[in-house]
Amino acid sequence: KTKNTLLIALCFALKFVSMITSLARRALRLDRQRRCFSMPRVSLTQLYPNTPDPIAVDDRPQYELQRTTLDNGLVVASLDTHEPTSVVGVLVNAGSRYEDGDTHGHAHFLERFAFKSTTESTSFVITQALEKMGCNVNATTSRESMIYSAEVLRKFTDDAMNVLQDVIVNPAFHIHELNNAKCDYVDLIHKNATDSEITVMEDAHEAAYGRKGLGLPLYASRRTLDLISGESLRHYVSKHIVPNRMIVCGVGVDHDKFCEQANKYFGKMKPGDDAKIQLEPVEYLGKEVRVHSGDQTALTHMCISFETANWHSDDLIPMCVLQSMMGGGGSFSAGGPGKGMYTRLYVNVLNQYHWVHSCNVFNAIHTDSALFGVYGVTDSPHAKDLSEVLVKELKGMADPAALTEEVLNRAKNSLRSSVLMNLEHRDILFEDIGRQLLTYGERHSPESIVSKIEAVSAQDVLSVAEKMLRTSPTVVVRGDTTDIPHHPELKASFTG
Repeated sequence: KTKNTLLIALCFALKFVSMITSLARRALRLDRQRRCFSMPRVSLTQLYPNTPDPIAVDDRPQYELQRTTLDNGLVVASLDTHEPTSVVGVLVNAGSRYEDGDTHGHAHFLERFAFKSTTESTSFVITQALEKMGCNVNATTSRESMIYSAEVLRKFTDDAMNVLQDVIVNPAFHIHELNNAKCDYVDLIHKNATDSEITVMEDAHEAAYGRKGLGLPLYASRRTLDLISGESLRHYVSKHIVPNRMIVCGVGVDHDKFCEQANKYFGKMKPGDDAKIQLEPVEYLGKEVRVHSGDQTALTHMCISFETANWHSDDLIPMCVLQSMMGGGGSFSAGGPGKGMYTRLYVNVLNQYHWVHSCNVFNAIHTDSALFGVYGVTDSPHAKDLSEVLVKELKGMADPAALTEEVLNRAKNSLRSSVLMNLEHRDILFEDIGRQLLTYGERHSPESIVSKIEAVSAQDVLSVAEKMLRTSPTVVVRGDTTDIPHHPELKASFTG
């Protein structure tokens, strides 16, 4: 009995201790909560100390584009966004369009050869300088322009301009670096040969304009690569990279300081002779390129395009609205909203035909011409079906019944948001300013572009589509071409 009594007492004691411990923990938790809720709460309506008053979107500060022309004709333009990071660079009126059929590829090879050794520094020293700045550099080439840019902290813009001037104006073209670059370029040629999208776009330009001007390949071939030498590259640089064909542009920089830097590094360049560069007028041909493959397991790529509004045309904005309306994409699209699921090519093609792998609208705009078309990919057994679908959708662009107010407003809203969202990126803003100055000699503000988009009517879009469909179609087919109609038949389907 004594033992049982002791055990019972011990159990009660343990329970009592456990209860006391639990109550203590609860009291501690409540005390923490009380102290937490008794702390001063942050107001959701009152401003933090020393913060500026909020302003309406339309009243936000407008950053003015400033430009200065140096004594040698070089245009210096800047837009100070007051950010800690800047983008500086050089845009040049040069590219594959300014070459000839026998030696094309120099412009694109210079892109691949950028930031190599110069007459002033080795590539190792240049790389070290870029790493020290934490600099992100880029070089791109298109048919009508070359761009060298550097994204860097604002305090390093002078150092970045020094490197850019060195690699643009003073390339050394050492033989060992040329040979290494050519080996890398051969790999690029093989890679491009297996990239159907690149080959189709190159074929489309050749079929549209012939093998000259805009129709010249952007990339060097194996034959023209062998013709590239240090001497030929130096000749290309001295002819095209001259002050009167260049824009030095900066975003997130003080204009006065930027002009001093531009004059310091580029002010001694001598103007070039524009008379030496003869740009042939564009002649749109609208022909056909067919590359047959009997492999039924392979995909068939087809592109149908037309000549349309160039950069200087009054139809440019309505054409861009039409592009936004057509849209397109792939049969599988990862991600959330904003993928253009209500565009015509999604609704009428991708959602209707399971055998279509992708269907996209494209718009290759140039100074005095442009190509607007639809590019589709399908399984080879459905190649003929794809051609019929593409013709139907292109003809449908000029159908007034399909262009409802809802469709038009959606396309305009999508285009407007795309323009404004893209210009939030420093690198895109830099390129936009430079390209507009090269093309127009001035920059159209985002607000003016948005107002033009809002002014587009349904009749404007239909008029652009009708004009476009009256030109001869440019047709490119790669894959099983057996049952696909030839160019005369396809051309008749748009005029009939």
